[in-house]
Amino acid sequence: MKADQSLLEGEVWRVIPDFEGRYAASNLGRIAGLVNRASRPGWLIRHPVPSGRGYLYVTITTSEQTYTRGIHTLVLAAFVGIRPDGLIIHHRNNNQMDNRLENLEYVTPRQNSLYAWRDGLMHYMIGERNGNSKLTSEDVILVRQMAEEGHTQYRLAELFGVSQSQIWRIIHRVRWKYVA
Repeated sequence: MKADQSLLEGEVWRVIPDFEGRYAASNLGRIAGLVNRASRPGWLIRHPVPSGRGYLYVTITTSEQTYTRGIHTLVLAAFVGIRPDGLIIHHRNNNQMDNRLENLEYVTPRQNSLYAWRDGLMHYMIGERNGNSKLTSEDVILVRQMAEEGHTQYRLAELFGVSQSQIWRIIHRVRWKYVA
């Protein structure tokens, strides 16, 4: 970075790989692009745009193509390296707009899910709020009532379109335990 670039206290810049040395990321989550204008050469801070999913993005170009990339992706690429296959980026404080290096890490999808459960971010995915759920809370209550009345688990599975083992888990409150 040139001296004319506004630096924040403790800010460190690194070139982002794969973009022809034309872009740099800071440890504070800022992206700058190299400007080659005769009137104003140097680095210019790129203004991020929020996505509908809560992440900040910037548009960057090479001599061949224009890309839209998440700032979190660019910061980790510059300081840690290109994302290894099979890993994703985790925001340690769960704030997707906080792209400081200290808040970012590569993790497996499983680790990311475990962090989300630990931090209470996936409570919306339980029961009928889960898009893959075949049953509603009312169905679960009915399954338990019918089981008490003597209906077999196999018959209940057939009626409700789920497996017998799922019916067993519902009756024994392994699943849907929060439903009365």
